[in-house]
Amino acid sequence: MAKKFGVVFCDIPKVRQQNRLDRAAFWRKVKAEHPEILMAKGCYIFGLRNGNNIKPWYVGQAAKQNFQKEIFTPHKREKYQNCIHENNGQPVLFFIAALTHKGSKIADRKDNSDVIDWLEKQLILKALAQNPKLENIQNIKYAKETVVPGFMHTPKGKGTEAERQLKKMLSKK
Repeated sequence: MAKKFGVVFCDIPKVRQQNRLDRAAFWRKVKAEHPEILMAKGCYIFGLRNGNNIKPWYVGQAAKQNFQKEIFTPHKREKYQNCIHENNGQPVLFFIAALTHKGSKIADRKDNSDVIDWLEKQLILKALAQNPKLENIQNIKYAKETVVPGFMHTPKGKGTEAERQLKKMLSKK
């Protein structure tokens, strides 16, 4: 049976004059606008918005704990704060929450951990393509170092016929 996910997007307020996240204000906003997210599980992406562009900076998962317990653990807050201090932009967070099989409400089920783990890896690969300075440490070594001409980190130049055909086969139409 298909696993379904829903997406929720929220700005993360900063404490005035301190350039740090206002977690209390964030959770108040989430609780008011999307209360079901607090106890949900799934993946999340922290990013910085500049105008219409959003750059991903960290991809995580909440599979063992819910979003509310997982997103602002101390080592993650440190990553977010480093991004805020070293880059310009409005902090944002995407929640990608597991849904019930019918897709109508948030699921809080332990049997989603495998698909959440898989989804996190896929999101990391996409985010890394958008931002090579992604703050993730796990699950990115091979994504940064593996070279498969025509597919991943293709060296500059014309390439072989086989490499061009591989690229053509795997490219979006």
